[in-house]
Amino acid sequence: MALPGTSTDTMESQNSMIERAVRSFVSLVSNAHSGVQGPSTTSRPASTSSVQRDMERSFPAMFNGRRNRGKRPVQSVVLPAVKHLEFHFCLLAENSTKTPKNELKLLQAGLGRRTITIPDNADHDEDTCPVCGVQFPLDILFAHASSCGESFDNERPSSSADHDVDEATAVPHQNQETSSNSTVTSIVTDNNAWKNGEDPQGAALLFRRQILQQYERSSPLTAILDLGDSVLDRERSILTFYKAPKVNWASPLHCTLRGDAAIGDGVNRHFISLTMNTLQHGFRLNYGNTDVMLLFEGQPDHLVPCTSQILLDSDLFLIAGRMVGHSFLHGGPALAGISEAVVDVLFGASPDNTTITVEDCPDLERRQTIQLLDGNKDLSEEEKDAVWILADMWDLPGVTSDNRKWLFNRLLHHAVLGRTEKQIKQFRRGLKETCVWQLLTERKDVIPLMFPRERDVEIKPHMVLDQILWPLEKTDEEDEDYPVETRCRIAGYLREFIATASQSSLKGLVQFWTGWEVPSSDMQLEIVQGSLPKASTCFKSLRLPGHYTNFKDFSRDLNSCVATCDTGFGLV
Repeated sequence: MALPGTSTDTMESQNSMIERAVRSFVSLVSNAHSGVQGPSTTSRPASTSSVQRDMERSFPAMFNGRRNRGKRPVQSVVLPAVKHLEFHFCLLAENSTKTPKNELKLLQAGLGRRTITIPDNADHDEDTCPVCGVQFPLDILFAHASSCGESFDNERPSSSADHDVDEATAVPHQNQETSSNSTVTSIVTDNNAWKNGEDPQGAALLFRRQILQQYERSSPLTAILDLGDSVLDRERSILTFYKAPKVNWASPLHCTLRGDAAIGDGVNRHFISLTMNTLQHGFRLNYGNTDVMLLFEGQPDHLVPCTSQILLDSDLFLIAGRMVGHSFLHGGPALAGISEAVVDVLFGASPDNTTITVEDCPDLERRQTIQLLDGNKDLSEEEKDAVWILADMWDLPGVTSDNRKWLFNRLLHHAVLGRTEKQIKQFRRGLKETCVWQLLTERKDVIPLMFPRERDVEIKPHMVLDQILWPLEKTDEEDEDYPVETRCRIAGYLREFIATASQSSLKGLVQFWTGWEVPSSDMQLEIVQGSLPKASTCFKSLRLPGHYTNFKDFSRDLNSCVATCDTGFGLV
């Protein structure tokens, strides 16, 4: 559109003049550039530089912009190195100016030596975390709020409806270790406390607490058992749970029983108890046309791994190691009666220097053949043939008067350790995966707690009676269902039942009471109104009706209820 006061012909003439001027200037620049081309190359840089300067003066916006084009240099940001300072102190129940001498009792009570880590650039300005409400320095508040929010989501109670599970067992992978990798100021227990304690049980307890606390924010392990399934299907579910690869077995355990409303720690204890009881007495899987599949065979206190190749190829000894370590990590039942020779080799002893007894040989027929070489009694031709057949089977020479003692030791060694070497290695791998190997290698006195003798796991009446919190006499009778006389009578019946019960009845009572057959502290007793005895395994509380007037009826009903341990709970 033309400007006011001008004509179209005038505008076109002006544009034509500008176009001719530009063309003339471009032609002049081209001729000047071509005129410098010649045999001599020394004058080229000077001419080119002159033209370049002329062009920059004429078109500053175009040529100055090209000079600055390209990637901008990356400015290196030097972050100041942050050092973390460790401060050691002792947490006590009251003010004190002296360091206590007996720290083991303090650590068991949640007190004792502590370590706090603080960055050296921290200041005194603090603010409150919007998630947990705890005050933190401003320079680490944002990092804490992030990790605190993640832990808040992980710690939310979940119901069975939150898990979309189609199989009988589900084991999620763990990808979070916020407790070990967090940059937030943290207060932790002394990591070496379990190494210095004199009591092996106290050391094991401190180690369990440390490991479980370290991974308490990890993704939980979810185990599901269907009470409507057969015993065989439930055992398959247990094997499926422990056969999952790449699992952090120190993560929180959440067990669910389909067909039962029970939840909480009592269900976890029931699951671990069922697992260890199945491992101890055998699975009902049909391997080799047998009714019971034993992973460890032999007589009590001399159990050795089974030499079946099918069990070895199925990684069942790896699963057994995970079961034993997982149960020990949660304070559950132990695997009792394993041969001392097997335990010694399991923890690094040389097989040639391990003491082996004839009772360690699980095969009675071969044991009798090996026993023929023990002593100086002359062997008959039939006995020599039996020894020769066994020795030839294991690539050993026949018996002579010179090698009799040597052949006895070699046959016994091969029968107990030589044929079970791979099984022991696989079992060791399973133990190492459960985070308990460090404790067992650095505290040898804890090993008998994981692999005790049969007599050590027997429950004595005083072991149960000493752990019971008996109902106390209360002045306020309104809080009790029965008077003091009735409560004392029912408590007396229970004491008599425990004192006269068999070993199996005692284990059943403790399992009915707590969820597994391990007596634990704070076993509570309540006298309530009802028809039959009940138990809340999560709170370790036994609830006995107060209507009994004689011990016979009380014992009959209690035995009937104890026999229902494996069929479920019936309470939430």
